[in-house]
Amino acid sequence: MNEWLLDSGCTFHMTPFKEILTNYKSDNSGSVSMANEKLCDVKGFGDVCLIFESGFKLTLKNVRHVPDLCHNLISCAALEEEGLEGRWGKGIMKIMKGSLTVFKAEKRRNLYVCHVKYDLLAASVLNKNDSNLWHKRLGHISMKGLELLHKHGILSGSINEIDFCDDCILGKQHKVHFPSSSSPNPVTSSCVLDYVHADGKKIVKKPNKNLNTRIETQNDSSSENIPSTHDYQLARDRDRRESRLPSRFRDFHLALNTESNEPSSYKEALESSDAKNWKNAMNEEIISLLKNKTWILVPKPENASIVD
Repeated sequence: MNEWLLDSGCTFHMTPFKEILTNYKSDNSGSVSMANEKLCDVKGFGDVCLIFESGFKLTLKNVRHVPDLCHNLISCAALEEEGLEGRWGKGIMKIMKGSLTVFKAEKRRNLYVCHVKYDLLAASVLNKNDSNLWHKRLGHISMKGLELLHKHGILSGSINEIDFCDDCILGKQHKVHFPSSSSPNPVTSSCVLDYVHADGKKIVKKPNKNLNTRIETQNDSSSENIPSTHDYQLARDRDRRESRLPSRFRDFHLALNTESNEPSSYKEALESSDAKNWKNAMNEEIISLLKNKTWILVPKPENASIVD
């Protein structure tokens, strides 16, 4: 729906989509011949406002509505009559108006295709008096009713022919009644008509018209068969059995022996075999503290011990 093909052999612009047309007028003005020699009927014509990727808007006038088409077609001859010209090269066709590029079309399968958007707001405003729309809004009013309203000035714009409406045909249908049987005897059948689904293991007995007759089922129970609840004991009142842990889940102890060779004091660090590395690490740490101004060296306070 958003793709348009540039056709040099097309006499006028054509589209199969009626909803994108503005100022639409129904007009069965003949047919058009396709490349396969097939004839397609023209149902009407109108205008369409195309918005290209560049943001430029172009309104195509007198676009034919041909429902049997598969693609939207832009007539190069019609563009030339509007003062536009085409230039192509490197797989791109530019439609120019003087030095201004109106839009571009890319070459795909030997066809030049352009992508567009539609100004559907303008289409909805201009087509608000469409005969089909008023026909549905007014409860599927007839064509004579629309013409009468238009004659009295209630409906503005032009009144066109109403398209074929399926709902109108269905609304006029009548329900066919089944003929009553003259025979007093009911009709019997020897074949299976339906299946009966029952909760019990056997089918419920067929009741008669006497309301006092009891209907017995397999699940039916009377007061005589109600079991006594005198010695009944709820599950929560019973003695609970002792629960024991399975043998495969018995507790066990796990001991982890670790050995650390790190010195715990400055003296041990100097006496260790890695004394040189510990000194380097200590100097790097002191330089880092001085650089970041983390600590400031001050004289030892009186009556204070040095941390070992």
